[in-house]
Amino acid sequence: MQAKPLHIVCLDAPSPPDYGGAIDMHFKIIELAKYRPVILHYFAYKDGRNASGLEKYCQAIHVYPRRGISALASVAPYIVSSRINKDLIERLNADDCPVLLEGIHCAGVLPHLDRSRRIVIRMHNDEAMYYRRLIGSEHNVAKKLYYLLEARRLTRYQHRLEKRIPLACVSHTDMAVLQEKYGFSNLHFIPSFTSWQRVQGREGCGRYCLYQGNLNVPENREAVRWLLTEVFSRIDLPFVVAGKGINAGLRHLATDRAQVSFVANPSDATMDELVRDAQVHVLPSLNSTGLKLKMLHALFLGRHCVTNEAGVAGTAFRDTVTIAGTADQYIDAITDLFNKPFTEADRDARAGIAEVYSNARNGAALNALL
Repeated sequence: MQAKPLHIVCLDAPSPPDYGGAIDMHFKIIELAKYRPVILHYFAYKDGRNASGLEKYCQAIHVYPRRGISALASVAPYIVSSRINKDLIERLNADDCPVLLEGIHCAGVLPHLDRSRRIVIRMHNDEAMYYRRLIGSEHNVAKKLYYLLEARRLTRYQHRLEKRIPLACVSHTDMAVLQEKYGFSNLHFIPSFTSWQRVQGREGCGRYCLYQGNLNVPENREAVRWLLTEVFSRIDLPFVVAGKGINAGLRHLATDRAQVSFVANPSDATMDELVRDAQVHVLPSLNSTGLKLKMLHALFLGRHCVTNEAGVAGTAFRDTVTIAGTADQYIDAITDLFNKPFTEADRDARAGIAEVYSNARNGAALNALL
């Protein structure tokens, strides 16, 4: 007998899989479709995003708009209230099939659903902590105030959610906070789904140090600013910054540093090649919540990696990276690793990562919850 279809409600369009949350959602849909028919629902609010490539894995696909500024009047967090949609609720209530809600963002529909059915929330982050950390990375006063309001609303919202609802978490750190601070008791570690399933780091030496990420995100911009002013201003090694949203301010910081270059809006193929050719991946994190998928990208396809404690918090790859904290420690680690060949033994040491972040393994575990 075929399993019941599964409703997956995505906080954003899952294609293209070019940032952390979209990567997880995109490849999770592909994996879960092996077990049961998938009915995909997603919110469309960014140009160029859709469900392309997922059509053959879905029984049906439904698209919804997010509410605009009027949703700010709600006592619920804006990321939640803007995704409460009448058509979505009607479609979910038309059957008793299980529901996977992607992120606390989509949990606003919970009061409108029959709770006798199976519902799981995929927790991408401790969102309250994430927004609180964004305040320190943002220089725009209006955005700072928005992040502060959203962090407070998210804290209240997460305290009020039903504590027995199953939460599928990407990080052990997030699980601990959700249990100890908010009292959730039905927590499951389901690592992120990715396109990288085999460790392939090239042996030998690469040609540059690399930071990759979405520079539209304030904390990523702040990390690059720090690297440019505190680290790569003091060592004469080639440094490449690659990703979306590279602005004039970041470029200005490197105007007198010939060893620094930028690759704006690289394609997936270009980014993969940048990752493979780098000698040292330099990926400090200003936020310990969630999982840093750019670090997984580097560990599966790249050579040496340097990060800080926040970059490995709650993950399974601490022993495969070099940990640094201060600028001096980063400089020492980068200088040491830049001329150190990446070996077969280094690659083999990462075999455990492929086991933990196996789509097949984690798809089976998540399907069992549903």
